[in-house]
Amino acid sequence: MPATDDREPLPTGDPEEHGGVDESTAIVGKNADERSAQRRRQRSKAPGNKRRMFTLTQLLIAVGGTLALAGIAIAAIIANYEGRLEKAAAGSGAAVSTDDIQAQPAIDLARNQPGDPLALGEDDAPVVLVEYSDYRCPYCALWARDVKPELMTYVEDGTLRIEHHDLPIFGQESVLAAIAGRAAGNQGMFWEFYDALHADAPTQGHPSLPKDVLLQYADEIGIPDMAQFEADMNDPALQQAVMDEAQKAIELGASSTPLFLVNGEPIVGAQPAEVFTEKIEQYADDE
Repeated sequence: MPATDDREPLPTGDPEEHGGVDESTAIVGKNADERSAQRRRQRSKAPGNKRRMFTLTQLLIAVGGTLALAGIAIAAIIANYEGRLEKAAAGSGAAVSTDDIQAQPAIDLARNQPGDPLALGEDDAPVVLVEYSDYRCPYCALWARDVKPELMTYVEDGTLRIEHHDLPIFGQESVLAAIAGRAAGNQGMFWEFYDALHADAPTQGHPSLPKDVLLQYADEIGIPDMAQFEADMNDPALQQAVMDEAQKAIELGASSTPLFLVNGEPIVGAQPAEVFTEKIEQYADDE
């Protein structure tokens, strides 16, 4: 069981916990909003979706139109997920809270795939940080902007590998953004796309990320083949990969973002950098 920490945890992007509105008490001020406000105004954005958490079935239905066009039987996919989730729930006997996740022993969900475009660092790094996040979660953006850069020293010296895993909980646009990230990864530009979306994210609420906005981001960061990028956004294999990773997190009991695993040890929420550096150094010393 991981050691407890007396510091107050920062909030997570849990729509029920915050009544549907994320009021950040984390280490952010007006600067991040001011940095991104001008770029956001240049984009024509659709009205924001209602701020509520979508179930896995709703997420699958959200991308069902595209899947159907690709000839995939969405009802069969939903039934498959529902059955597997029911088995997981029956095995646990109860829903799992974020406190329960924090108290769980190490959980190995790292992909550990050589050449993984959604990973930073050496394949054989002694410490692996798995990040479950949603591109529309303000706390995920906070972590990406303020904490991840402070961990890059460990990536560069071969100590740390960071793996991004998708947990889209804020509706159809979250799913589309996750698929778009993987489409960027197919052209070797996942992290450029990841950084661009998070750089513009507001400190409160959820950014609107319809398909046309995602295409604009891809064009701005210099995706080499935009036609292929758009085709990949409709690829059932990428859609399935997003939903498979979402299912793993849901089976773990996750209902909010961000969620991290450091060598399998859970850390819930956008914690300060020192929480992560302490764990990284602890596990590096154990090797």
